[in-house]
Amino acid sequence: MAELASHEPPDAYAVGAFASEELVSVGFVAPDGQPGSWRVRGMATAPHARGRGAGTFVLGALVAYATEHQARRIWANVRTPARSLYERAGFRVTSEQFELPEIGPHVVMELSVLPPASKPDRAPSRP
Repeated sequence: MAELASHEPPDAYAVGAFASEELVSVGFVAPDGQPGSWRVRGMATAPHARGRGAGTFVLGALVAYATEHQARRIWANVRTPARSLYERAGFRVTSEQFELPEIGPHVVMELSVLPPASKPDRAPSRP
């Protein structure tokens, strides 16, 4: 975990999922790009723990944190095998597939976050 964290910006927020006392999934999120734009990075789940909900938990917690901190767009460079995880969370593909050296094929995926509904200052008037 420390090695992953060393590559993240100082304001990154980390989430981990544990099975028993073993860290099985981790991810980071931090502001990146235009105001309101946050990037998910470093998502990883141990191979033996995949398909058990740990990655879904971590991604959900990262999205919730970014949203609570005024994110309006959350994006990630996603490995193609993990695409369905992000799709289930509401992300959509916004790029052609590309290759990252020594890592493999990726796509950019993003989630648009709607601002909280504004509450009226007073009750609507009746006709």
